[in-house]
Amino acid sequence: MVDYAVLADTANRLITANGRSVTLSILDKTPADAAKPWRGPADPRSSETTKAVTAAFVPPSGLASLGFAARDDELVKRADEVALASLGSGDTTDLTLYNELVEGSDRWRISQVMRLKPGAATVLYAMVLNR
Repeated sequence: MVDYAVLADTANRLITANGRSVTLSILDKTPADAAKPWRGPADPRSSETTKAVTAAFVPPSGLASLGFAARDDELVKRADEVALASLGSGDTTDLTLYNELVEGSDRWRISQVMRLKPGAATVLYAMVLNR
């Protein structure tokens, strides 16, 4: 039987050694006016939730060679970058909930997140990024 927690820790170690520090953000989605929810929040970053992680960037064309099958190939073709992140076996944070990746002064919209989770532990996240 494969111990996926060990694989998650290995992925985390490799990404930490070769990646860059980034911050992931969950933007506030509470509308400013409940009577007009289609207008959204006045400032979605006013109460954002953030998480610092390390991510390794790969070209979108390399996603299939890493074993990820995209649900929407056109979305991946239009991607500017793909960021790989792994939290290891001890962190249970769900990175599929995050909307934005921030690296220095650059902000990337996370348009899709694919999770490699063959067992109980998530081994790797692939985040499709757009400017």
